[in-house]
This record gives sequence, C-alpha cells and structure tokens, in this order.
Amino acid sequence: MAQAKKHNKAREKAFEAELAHLAAIMRCAYIKIPDPLVTATKIKDRKNFMMTECKRPFDAILVTPNGNYCIECKYNYTPLADHQKANLARINEINDSAWVLRKIEKYDDTGYKRIWVKYRKEKAGEVILETEDPQALIKSFIDKT
Repeated sequence: MAQAKKHNKAREKAFEAELAHLAAIMRCAYIKIPDPLVTATKIKDRKNFMMTECKRPFDAILVTPNGNYCIECKYNYTPLADHQKANLARINEINDSAWVLRKIEKYDDTGYKRIWVKYRKEKAGEVILETEDPQALIKSFIDKT
C-alpha cells in the first residue's frame, strides 16, 4: 500500500511538470507552491514531541490572461485530503477560482503498457471537462469554459 502511494506521488509530480510545460507553451504561468520547510526553530518549538506541520493550501497557481486559478493536481482517483477540500471550498466561496486537475491512466495487466489516458477538470467533486488532450485543460482556463 505504501509503495502504491509513493508511486502515485511520483506520477502526480510528473503531471505537475507536464502542466507547467504546457502552460509555458500556451503563454501562461504555472507557479508551484513549495512544501513548508522544517527548520531548527520549528523543531525546537515543538510541544509534547508533536510537530505542528503547515499544510499547503493547494499545489499551484495558474496565471492566464483571463485570471489566476488555484490548482490542486491529482493522479488517478486519489481523493482530496480534508484540509484541501476545506481550502478549495473557501476559495470558491470568495471568487470561484479553485480547481482540481486530474490525470487518469489505465495500464494493462503487466503495468507497463498504457492503454489510455484522460485529463479531467473538476470543481466540488463534479467533472466539468474530460479530455484526452492535456492542452485542452489549459485552454479551458484561457477561454473560460
């Protein structure tokens, strides 16, 4: 189980790199929000040997000519964590700009040959766009569809 989780994290990072590349090609910017750093002060200030870790609100900001969007990337059917759901819902209440972008891949039984791949644009658990072309995801933000 832990191995599958690591595998999904690696694929999710690759998906983010793919989005950043496509955004640059389409004259947009994909700005990744870095993970919080564990510093010596944080370690010293911990209480009861439990560290209070800061959590990122979302993965990245997509900057397009039509606006800025908060993006959470997911690979296959990985669910959103509770803090991610709460943050995205809060953002959508204010200006409706938080989205989940998902890459879904289906492999054969050996796990080496990819049969198909789909990209999804989701909001509040509802699929807004499903396509086989990753550029269509970025284009949907530029065209506001």
